[in-house]
Amino acid sequence: MIRLLKLWLAFAVLLAVVLGGLVWRQRLPEPTVGLEPPRALLGQKTTLTLVITAPSGGLRSVEARLVQGDQERTILAERFEDAPAETRRPVTLEARELGLREGKAELRVWAEDAAWRPVPSREPRLAQTFTVDLTPPTVELRAATDYVRHGGTGIAIYRVKGAVRSGPSLVAGLLRCGRCGRRLQVAYSGRVARYTCRNQSAAGCGLAFGGLRVEAALEREVLRVLTPGAIEAALASTADVADETQAT
Repeated sequence: MIRLLKLWLAFAVLLAVVLGGLVWRQRLPEPTVGLEPPRALLGQKTTLTLVITAPSGGLRSVEARLVQGDQERTILAERFEDAPAETRRPVTLEARELGLREGKAELRVWAEDAAWRPVPSREPRLAQTFTVDLTPPTVELRAATDYVRHGGTGIAIYRVKGAVRSGPSLVAGLLRCGRCGRRLQVAYSGRVARYTCRNQSAAGCGLAFGGLRVEAALEREVLRVLTPGAIEAALASTADVADETQAT
């Protein structure tokens, strides 16, 4: 009887150890997937960088799909032999090739590591919703100074449609990258603009920064120029142009 009791006790201890080990293995941190730069819009051609990290073991595989409506397209599928702890994978989304249309689309990314778990997760490690915007911006000239004297001042008033869908960006489409010279793209998080260089081919490029500093610096420069003397000179130049136009 005592021997049988000891056997049951040993079995219970062994079972507790096994169950504890299974619970511990199941709770191992799973791979994480991040997106750089953070963005909410997809255009005609958009490059994103997936940052995949495996804290519990080397990466075994990664798969990314873009879903819109009932259409699902695989944009990345890769297996790793060297099992890296972290990797960065740029993906370029071309709307025409993927058959995207304007509206919502979702990026889903699955990542698998080498750590064994009793019940592996089948859920995507990243599910990011984007708005697909394929309408190019248009510029409408509302008013302009027809003739400007050499060294004088002119004014042009224009309205941009489509370039700024949300947020008060003042220089959308005007800034250029200081490293490669390409035009910077603007995206919004709420009403805050962020400027990004999409040139992934240039070494050391991929410049990105928030728009608040740019807007503040631009406002300071505009206010500095708009002194009473500068405004008076602009008005005088406009009057001179009007006089010359009437004289001719």
